[in-house]
Amino acid sequence: MTSQSALITRPEHDKITKYLSEWNDEIIAEAKKRGVPMKDLAGEKATRAEFEKFLNKQNPSLIFLNGHGDSETVKGHKDEPLVKCNDNEAVLKHKVIYALSCDSAAKLGVSAVEKGTKAYIGYTEPFSFLTNKNKECRPKDDELANVFKEASNQVSLALLRGKSPQEAYDLSQMKFKELMQKFSASNAPPDAEEIRFWLFWDMQAQAVLTS
Repeated sequence: MTSQSALITRPEHDKITKYLSEWNDEIIAEAKKRGVPMKDLAGEKATRAEFEKFLNKQNPSLIFLNGHGDSETVKGHKDEPLVKCNDNEAVLKHKVIYALSCDSAAKLGVSAVEKGTKAYIGYTEPFSFLTNKNKECRPKDDELANVFKEASNQVSLALLRGKSPQEAYDLSQMKFKELMQKFSASNAPPDAEEIRFWLFWDMQAQAVLTS
């Protein structure tokens, strides 16, 4: 993939979106390291108006969506729909999408690819992760949540490094399996069984859709 540019949405209005936003600090740093221009719609900037305005003006090749969602929608600040099935998914045409958002690959991703999106990587079921309740005010220090971040971030990192959507998906799937094996070891922590369950859940729910 050449001449890359990127757009990332990072609402931060509740606990879950705050975690996802901080996970993506690593993605923004990687883009900077690789010289990939990236527009960061963080916090209150993650609105449909700002999202569509940037897409129409700059036409980025990569879009990283982070936030709540459902099978037909990916949401932004205070759960405002940014992209909705049979509404505005045509704005994703010719682009590669990674949506860290519950369920959106089930219908929205399918519709987007049918309408010209190059590739849509997302989840057909809710994306789930564990947190350490004592560290929820410091997501970067949450060792439980960071396990899930590691698997998820493989997609965005791979795309920024020029990998194809299929390769990015495959690398993330490999990381899920590697982490499940790690938490199957005899010296795994007491909550290892629950960690493995949700890693497997997310791995099975992850999908790559291509045109």
